[in-house]
Amino acid sequence: LEVGDLGARDEAVDDGVMQLQILDFADDEQMRELLDLLAKLPQCVFHYLDNLVFPVTMQSRELKISASGQDLGGSILFPLRLGFSGTPSNLLPDELGKCQFAKGVDAQILNTLTTPSIASLEVLSADWSPRKLLQMVATAEPAYHALIDTGALVTGFSNLEVAAALLELGLPHADGVVFLDA
Repeated sequence: LEVGDLGARDEAVDDGVMQLQILDFADDEQMRELLDLLAKLPQCVFHYLDNLVFPVTMQSRELKISASGQDLGGSILFPLRLGFSGTPSNLLPDELGKCQFAKGVDAQILNTLTTPSIASLEVLSADWSPRKLLQMVATAEPAYHALIDTGALVTGFSNLEVAAALLELGLPHADGVVFLDA
């Protein structure tokens, strides 16, 4: 930081270093030069992140309450449980016993997902985006009749916004879109 460039008075300079009390925080040029000097210092970056960014963007609590299906469905909370809803898996609470899948269900699901007349695979370009993916779905030939985003590719949109975007971007074969929302 060149002291002369900042218009500092001689008495405010000690060994060529400007004293902080003479900085004019309203002077954009001085602030830009100060930023250039300090922006890459690890101590300044840490202070900025720890005191300004993280408190706003990463709010947390000293005490967090969490529970799994094992906790909620087990006998610790409720002495009597009549059922347990959710995605079937063998992660049920021990007290409920093993999940009883209908015979052949896994094979039926796999068969459905690998039948070319039902499901297909599309390779996306390197510059894909959620909006471009929706455009591709909305204008596909032959037309798609369902979008199941199991890979959570469509980010930044609510389910309602995805439905609206699909209608806006195309879907000439459809009068509307049905979607699930919480």
